[in-house]
Amino acid sequence: MQPSYCLFKINQRLSAIRADYLEEVFALPELILVPNAPSGIVGVVDFQGNVLPVVDFRITAEGQP
Repeated sequence: MQPSYCLFKINQRLSAIRADYLEEVFALPELILVPNAPSGIVGVVDFQGNVLPVVDFRITAEGQP
C-alpha cells in the first residue's frame, strides 16, 4: 500500500509530510507569544490542555522569514 501525504505550501513552495507522522490537523487557536523564545518558535498554543510550541518553518538559519 502506498503512503498518504499531507500537502501544504510554505512561501509558495509545495511541501509534504507523510500522513503517518501526523496525529491531528486543526485550525490555529490564539497564539501565546513567548519572550526570548528560540528562533523559529513564534509562540505556543493551549490545545486540549496541552501547551504546544508553534514553529514557523519559513524562518531560515539566519533567523529571517
